[in-house]
Amino acid sequence: MTQADDRCGRCCIFALYFTEGHGCHGPAMKTLLEEFKTFIMRGNVIELAVAVVIGTAFTALVKSATDFLIQPILGMALAGQGIGVLDFTYMKLGSFIMAVINFMITAAVVFFVFVKPLNMLVARFAKRPETDTPPASLNDVVAELKELKEEMRKARGASGPNV
Repeated sequence: MTQADDRCGRCCIFALYFTEGHGCHGPAMKTLLEEFKTFIMRGNVIELAVAVVIGTAFTALVKSATDFLIQPILGMALAGQGIGVLDFTYMKLGSFIMAVINFMITAAVVFFVFVKPLNMLVARFAKRPETDTPPASLNDVVAELKELKEEMRKARGASGPNV
């Protein structure tokens, strides 16, 4: 076993993950941080993370609506009192309103802390398509305007004023 192989066996695990390498694998080795950055900057990873957080908050909202609004109404209806004699003491509207407020706060934090800054970063660093046609020079614009003027003069004929 050569010295490079021995060195590779002892330090490559660390070198593979945290450094640019020590030369035995070449300069093309990506660091762990570069790979992590590439992984995170994929749009679908961020979208999935946002979906999980919002889904969890929405689950709490649905559970609150079920526990504090729907179940009391069904309990009264099935107990023989009927819905016409609705007693609001069993319904905890304050708990449901708190669940709605918690959902809105969670959604706002996710949007303003994660989604909006990431969209701004992606827009800033997105590659802009280059145009194939160079911008028109001033002489070309003047020539086009003269051509348009002549076409308008011909279209009006001799009866119109001379512009």
